[in-house]
Amino acid sequence: DILHALSHALQKAHGAYAICLLDRDNPTVLYAARMQAPLIFGLGTGENFVASDIPAFLAYTRDVVFLEDGKVLQEGTPADVLVHTDNERIRQFVSKVNFIEQYVNQYNI
Repeated sequence: DILHALSHALQKAHGAYAICLLDRDNPTVLYAARMQAPLIFGLGTGENFVASDIPAFLAYTRDVVFLEDGKVLQEGTPADVLVHTDNERIRQFVSKVNFIEQYVNQYNI
């Protein structure tokens, strides 16, 4: 399956990367991974986001997952976000982003 193929490919990868995949046969599932590169996952209402920085989706959600190096995120529904580590599935902690008003105004959000 895609999860195992991605995990296997990333074990062979060298250097920095941020990657996001969709499965053509199962387009409701998204996979994301990073190593020494920015990748943040935003959980919206009925929609989710992958970006290199929070302002990309700040207008839509304040709920984010900060993916750690070497972890693979699998998202099926907004309520079901899993992070895989050493072939074990663990539920990832979701952080609430609180930005000051000046920052929000700076990005015209």
